[in-house]
Amino acid sequence: MVTKMNPHILWYLPLLLLTLSLSACDTTPKTKALTLKEKGVEFHLARQWDSAEYYYLQAIPLAQEEKDLELLARLYNNMGIVAKAKNDYDDRINYYEQSLSLYTKLNKEELYGETLKNLGVTYKDLQEYDKAIELIGRSIEILSKYPKNRSLCPAYTTLGNIYALLLDFDKAISAHKLAIQHGKRLKQKEVGTAYNNLGKTYLESGQDSIAEFWLTKSINYRDSLGDHISAAGSYLCLGRIYTERSSFKEARSFLDSAYKLYTVAGDSTQITYSALFLHDLYISSSNLEKASIWLSRSKQSFPSTSSYELKINYLSRKKDFAIINNKLRI
Repeated sequence: MVTKMNPHILWYLPLLLLTLSLSACDTTPKTKALTLKEKGVEFHLARQWDSAEYYYLQAIPLAQEEKDLELLARLYNNMGIVAKAKNDYDDRINYYEQSLSLYTKLNKEELYGETLKNLGVTYKDLQEYDKAIELIGRSIEILSKYPKNRSLCPAYTTLGNIYALLLDFDKAISAHKLAIQHGKRLKQKEVGTAYNNLGKTYLESGQDSIAEFWLTKSINYRDSLGDHISAAGSYLCLGRIYTERSSFKEARSFLDSAYKLYTVAGDSTQITYSALFLHDLYISSSNLEKASIWLSRSKQSFPSTSSYELKINYLSRKKDFAIINNKLRI
């Protein structure tokens, strides 16, 4: 009789085999720790968070045994990023703080600044904006000393996003422009995000024409990198702009593009927003039949009926785009 293997544990087998092979090899704990860390990074970059976490957790006690504080600090920072992907805020803060403590002991200022940025993003996600601004501001002050550091552009982008959430558009625009400046200098892909968020900030502040310029620039930049899916948010914003202008053909084209890209990405929340905006478009153009179809699609794509109803009520009470910027910002 042949027993079928449970498919839910298949992901674990390569991890187990590597662990066993490392145990069998005559290698030092430090070599094993580095190998496990690098394997974790591979899964980390592939966004396979369970596998990344497995390898990082295998590496941590070995790094502790060897008293390799820098490796340990990097592992803690990476575990903070894994905790972010899993929406575990307590672990996220704990790992980042452990990483910061070790970088302080090692006097590794640049690495300290990078992790400090990550901790600031955590407090932004917790909506503790004053704390987030303080931490990211300190991070920027440190990272500015290192011209080749690639965390400076994302740090300014996050700072701009926070100021936009606080409706301080002048500071938000200034931060996004600095993100663009630093990102272009190092030819970073994050420039596309900075273009996008600058466009959204102009849109939220009521400057539609300037917003259109930066949103289009973001799409073109991302397309040039082959990063088409990341352009979805810009298409969504442009669709809203053209709906407000009653340019329904152009609006439909932009919103259709956003919907399709978010569908490929499997982002249920943004699929719902795209469907709702298409619903709004067809209501505005008096096509009630298609409006009903898109309303139905928006319900199908949202994971929770109760959450969906809250979103519907929220959007129906407001007409300005700014009120949903926190969900649309990427």
